[in-house]
Amino acid sequence: MEFDEDEDDLDETESTPVACIGCSNYHGQYYGSNTLVCGIHARGWDGDNCPDYHQ
Repeated sequence: MEFDEDEDDLDETESTPVACIGCSNYHGQYYGSNTLVCGIHARGWDGDNCPDYHQ
């Protein structure tokens, strides 16, 4: 099986929701086909200003 090198080298900020960039609660790991964005908002925050953002 061959992998496209570009898929392995994705910049973390390309897939990080805008409200999560720089947040210490951000997790962003894949578990099977599911991504756990953070422990508070498992699928990420819908918007630009998450009320639980912590630097």
